[in-house]
Amino acid sequence: MVHHLEEVPISRGMKKLEVLSGNRNRWLSREVPISDEVLSLSSLRVLRFRGIKSLPVSMSVLSCLQTLHLGDCQNLQTLPELPSSLISLTIEASSKLTSLNLANLVNLKTLHLSQASELKELDSISSLRKLEKMNLHSLKIYTLPEKIGAFLRHLKELDIHYCHKLKSLPTLPSSPSVLRIGTCNSLERLPDLSNLKNLSILEVMQCHKLREIEGLGNLLSLKDLRTDYCPLTKLDGLKSERLKSLTVLSAAWSEVERLPNLFKLKNLKSLSVLGSRKLVEIGGLSSLLNLKMLCIDNCRSLELLPELLPSLEKLFLRYCVQFSEIEAVAELESLQELNINRCRSLRKLPNLSNLQRLQRFNMRDCESIVEIPRLEELSSLQELNTVGCKALKLPDLSKQQSNGL
Repeated sequence: MVHHLEEVPISRGMKKLEVLSGNRNRWLSREVPISDEVLSLSSLRVLRFRGIKSLPVSMSVLSCLQTLHLGDCQNLQTLPELPSSLISLTIEASSKLTSLNLANLVNLKTLHLSQASELKELDSISSLRKLEKMNLHSLKIYTLPEKIGAFLRHLKELDIHYCHKLKSLPTLPSSPSVLRIGTCNSLERLPDLSNLKNLSILEVMQCHKLREIEGLGNLLSLKDLRTDYCPLTKLDGLKSERLKSLTVLSAAWSEVERLPNLFKLKNLKSLSVLGSRKLVEIGGLSSLLNLKMLCIDNCRSLELLPELLPSLEKLFLRYCVQFSEIEAVAELESLQELNINRCRSLRKLPNLSNLQRLQRFNMRDCESIVEIPRLEELSSLQELNTVGCKALKLPDLSKQQSNGL
């Protein structure tokens, strides 16, 4: 006979226990409460549970507790006052939780809230003066408290994803080094980010109503900027000479027509404007001595390949349907990978004999190209894809075949 547990039991022999973890399993057919006897575990530092429906009212007496992780607690409606000793709090998949009072968690450094679909406000987070990392996923919040900019002075990482009701954010503290915002479909406005002097990673992705990011030009420490799938209409901050640390820039699927001249981004190594269908101009690339990767795939309004430097190692031009020639490629002596798949307007290719480091060359469905000049001289070539190139006639490639082509 199977007996269903009515609560998570605590025995007298567990008084010195420091870590307590439990998952609902086949013996626990429904969510159960944690016994009040857990309050006798005065040495408890870590408590992790999945599938519980309540916590003891007097949880705050666990003065050594530093980590609390609750997951898949679908019937958990409220939390009692938690011990001020907490350093890390994680609450996941608690669909009936409607409010949180975290005001007494003065030592909290990490907060992760996920899939609490009825949680609509987080007013008490302004009290978390020592908070360093905050992850907010799949909540119904509309904004964050106005006071966080003044009070969360130790915040290093802020991650907000799948908060589809989020419309705006208040002024943020100047301390974060990482800011990630993704798939927030109602987000229309970000605060001016000029004060984020320590920010090194900025990812704002798949926010389909966001048209502009203010303050980009003042982010002195920024190294990695990604704005993919945001319908941005301008990125004027990129012309700032203050972005000397920027090494990665990805603005895929934007609505930008002209990128500002990028010649001041001296340390830029990777640039992607994939899918920017309105883009007609990219300026300043010939000054970027450190640029190694350029992706302009599916930029269907771009008619000319920008002027490039020989230091480029990877070049992706797929679906650039307006390109009729790519003569500039002939001088890219460091190029290791070239992809021109489905550039159907290309009529000819340049002399490729200078591309002695080229290892991968993809030109699928380039239907009008008849030949690849000096292809047989590319001694490093390991991969060649010419599927769908109906008019193409290949030379003798026995030399490349001996190298693994």
